[in-house]
Amino acid sequence: MKNALPLVLASGIGLVGAARRAAAQTPPPPPVQPAYGNYCGAATTDGNWAFTWNWSNVYAACNAVRTYLNRTTSAPLIGSQSGYFRTSDWNTVVMQCSNGRQSFAGNGVAPLQQAYNYANAVNGRSCLFQVY
Repeated sequence: MKNALPLVLASGIGLVGAARRAAAQTPPPPPVQPAYGNYCGAATTDGNWAFTWNWSNVYAACNAVRTYLNRTTSAPLIGSQSGYFRTSDWNTVVMQCSNGRQSFAGNGVAPLQQAYNYANAVNGRSCLFQVY
């Protein structure tokens, strides 16, 4: 009976070690895309604007907007907007600039990118973006 306990422990340790080696050789699963992302935008009285989005948090997105505007202008803000968008579902973005209004719709980040690209292409001034 004295030998039974050490044999069980020894074989158990061997199995744990083998399981650890197998787990170390197995690559981790790909990360799951979150259901929601964050966006942030702001515009200033002199026509500057910034708009960005990410998958981590709204504070990081708004910090990027604030940093960009602080580097490019000293004009006061006329508005800012932040919120969530669906990463793999339908979103509508309404872009309001001092020289026009436009809306874009689609899945995931596509309408956000379209709105950003359009505002750049038409030389949008003081653009604000709202995602629905």
